[in-house]
Amino acid sequence: MQVDAAIIFINGIPIRITMDGLLLKEKVLELIRIKGPQLPVQLATQLQINSTFAGAFLSELIADGKIRITSLKVGGSPVYYCPGQEIRLQSYSKYLNQREKEAYDLLGKERIVKDDDLQPVMRVAMRSIKDFAMPLRVTTERESAIFWKWYLLTDQEMHPLLEKKLGIKEPQQEVPQIPPEEKKQVFSPSPVETVLRMPRPAKEAVKQKEPVQVPLPEAPSAPVPIESAQGDPFMQAVQAYFAEKGVTVLSCTIEKKNTSLDCIVQVPTPLGPITYYCTAKKKKRCSDADINAGYIKAAAKHMPYMFLSTGELPKKVKEFVALHLSQIIIRTLDHGNKNL
Repeated sequence: MQVDAAIIFINGIPIRITMDGLLLKEKVLELIRIKGPQLPVQLATQLQINSTFAGAFLSELIADGKIRITSLKVGGSPVYYCPGQEIRLQSYSKYLNQREKEAYDLLGKERIVKDDDLQPVMRVAMRSIKDFAMPLRVTTERESAIFWKWYLLTDQEMHPLLEKKLGIKEPQQEVPQIPPEEKKQVFSPSPVETVLRMPRPAKEAVKQKEPVQVPLPEAPSAPVPIESAQGDPFMQAVQAYFAEKGVTVLSCTIEKKNTSLDCIVQVPTPLGPITYYCTAKKKKRCSDADINAGYIKAAAKHMPYMFLSTGELPKKVKEFVALHLSQIIIRTLDHGNKNL
């Protein structure tokens, strides 16, 4: 007997996924492994699927830790690649702007550059090419400075270049004979003492500088309980729909008043209540982008997804969802509701 679906459990929640959907996700990963770094539109063309849904599969693969994403953008889209394919990212350097390309070429040639030696415009560019430039904080007895390392440079290749930049000579033969008490005062270019990947000033520097006041991030706005729906007709309509279906609303956030909601709900099933991430839209005609935006949020929270709308979905989107993403619940709200 052919099995066309599987039940997987995420945080104890049973989710039905079609074999076609799982196969497509694996095909996306396999194409990146074989062909190297890819754009969503390239994957969508090769697999003959919608680019928005290709993006959804890519988001899941990133969450699984199977692929990585670049800071560099090509036509507004990042590049997706597998660990170990970093060298193949160089083919996308042509999409850097003029200043970024100059910083890329300089670092590729020099392998290590000192931040203080760069012109201000090049310092900004170096910080923009995050896929190719790695920051290093180097501390010696004389100074603490930031250097930029070519992203493919190994530690064995880096240390001789760094010593040359710092003007550190090779240790003499008599150095090993220095008593231990005096050795503590001699700078050693070991990786632990010399280079920290994350900028961290020396203890002496910390004492000399006044503490920097870093503003705390603003707390995110709390979800709006659906019981407080008096001022939002669309929210009242969604509330009535959930009450009719026996769905329990745990929380609900108004994304746009009388137009869009994001909710977390519990849906009764024979297996017991299942928690869903739900997006509700008031639109005459919804697009695949509307579904994909909420689908990615649901995947990030490891929840199954429900999509409610007052409008119809394009036929192609319906067919794709039915074939590959049948675990998604899609429902149309009653047009006869007075609040709609």
